[in-house]
Amino acid sequence: MAELIDRKRIFFTYGLKGNIDYNDGFADGVLYTLDKIDEMPTIEAKPVIHAHWDEVSGDRTICTNCGNYPLYDYFGRLKLSDICPHCGAQMDKKENDNEDNL
Repeated sequence: MAELIDRKRIFFTYGLKGNIDYNDGFADGVLYTLDKIDEMPTIEAKPVIHAHWDEVSGDRTICTNCGNYPLYDYFGRLKLSDICPHCGAQMDKKENDNEDNL
């Protein structure tokens, strides 16, 4: 799986491309690297939300992220999908996971 970086954070961390106060050779290397980062293609990414289906009563199940109910198939059977059809959360979080694992 590809890893993503925040290009703006890199530029902020390393002096916004040009305000680098180092020796000339080192500064040239940093500026070259920042130029290469700037040339790289970008994608739009959004954070992944992790949740699980929670049985709140005998026959009622909800998404722990949005509180909506799962869908039913053509025959009226409950379909606990891997992704919430309402909010898009991935249903891979265990009931006892804490919020730090998001």
